[in-house]
Amino acid sequence: MRIKWVDRAKGLAIVLVVLGHVILGLIRSKQYTVFDNNCMRYIIETLYAFHMPVFFALSGMFFKSVTNFKELFSLTKNKLLALGIPYIAFSVVMFSLQKIGSGSVRDQTSLSQLLNIYKQPIGYLWFLYVLFFVFAYIGFISIFIKNDTHILLIVIFGYIIASIFNIPIFFIQSTLVWAPMFYLGHILKNMDLKINKTTMLLLFVYFIHVPIFRVLHPSTDYASQINPQIWGIFSVIGIILGFSFLPLLQYVSVKGLSFIGQNTLVVYLVHAPTASVIRIILFKLGIYNIPINIIVGFGVSLAISLIAVYLSERVRLIKLVFYPLRKQKIEVITHD
Repeated sequence: MRIKWVDRAKGLAIVLVVLGHVILGLIRSKQYTVFDNNCMRYIIETLYAFHMPVFFALSGMFFKSVTNFKELFSLTKNKLLALGIPYIAFSVVMFSLQKIGSGSVRDQTSLSQLLNIYKQPIGYLWFLYVLFFVFAYIGFISIFIKNDTHILLIVIFGYIIASIFNIPIFFIQSTLVWAPMFYLGHILKNMDLKINKTTMLLLFVYFIHVPIFRVLHPSTDYASQINPQIWGIFSVIGIILGFSFLPLLQYVSVKGLSFIGQNTLVVYLVHAPTASVIRIILFKLGIYNIPINIIVGFGVSLAISLIAVYLSERVRLIKLVFYPLRKQKIEVITHD
C-alpha cells in the first residue's frame, strides 16, 4: 500500500530538482552578470540543502534491516540492477549528447570518463551511484547492529571522518557523507514530528544560513555534496523540516503530484539532458532572458520527462532501461 504523502513529497522534491538543475545550468553557462548569478545562487543553495537530503531520507524510509550476508547479497544485487542499468544507460546518453552538441557544451565528458563511471559518476548521475553504495553500506552494518540509534551514531562518526580527511576515493567519501541523511529518514519514519515553535525556529535557521553561506562562499554554487562539512547540519535541518511539513501533503491533493512522485526515477534521469538541450536551443535563438529560460526550461523538461514515463509504461525496451526488475519499481530516487 502506497503512502500518499510520501508519493506527493517525492513529486514535490523532484519538481524542485528539475527547477534547481535548470537554474544551475544558467549559472554555469557563463552568460550572465555576477549580480544575476549571485541572485540565482541564493535560490540554488536554498533548494540544494533540502531536496537531495530529503530524497536520501525518503529512500531510507523503505530500508529493511539485513540479517545475514545472503540477504545483503540479494539487496546489493537488486539495487545494482535497479540503479546500475539506468545509471550506465544515461551515462552513455549524456556522453552522446555532449558529443553531438560539442560546440555548445562547455564541459565535455571524455571517453576516458565514460569508461571510468564505475569509480566516478558523470554529473547528476552521482545520486544513483551513491544511493547504491549507501544501501550496501547500511545493509552491511545492519547485519551486526540492530539498534537504530547505534547505527545512526556509527554513520555520523563516518561523516565526521569523511569531513576531516576528505577521502580521495569517491564512493567511500560520498557514501560516508550521505549515509546519515539516508538513515535519518529510516528513524524519522516512526516519529510524529509536530509543527511547533522549535520547528519554526529551525525554519528560520535554515533560511538564514543561505545569505551566510553566500557571504562566506560568494563564487560557489552550493555547499559541496561530497564534503559539505559544517554545512551538512543544514541538510539535517532540511530533512527534519521536510518530515515535519511534508506529511501534511496527505491531506492536500495537488493534481499530478502523486503521479510524478511515483515516477521520480524516470523524471530524474530524463530532465537533466532535456534541460541542457532546451537551454542550448534558447541561447541559439538569442533568448537569454532569465525568467523565460527558467519557465521554458522547467516546463519543457518536466513535460518531456512525463512523456518518457508514458513510454516506459508501453514500450518494453524503454521500460527495461528504467525498471530492469520488470514489474518491481524502486520506491525512491531522484538529485546533483
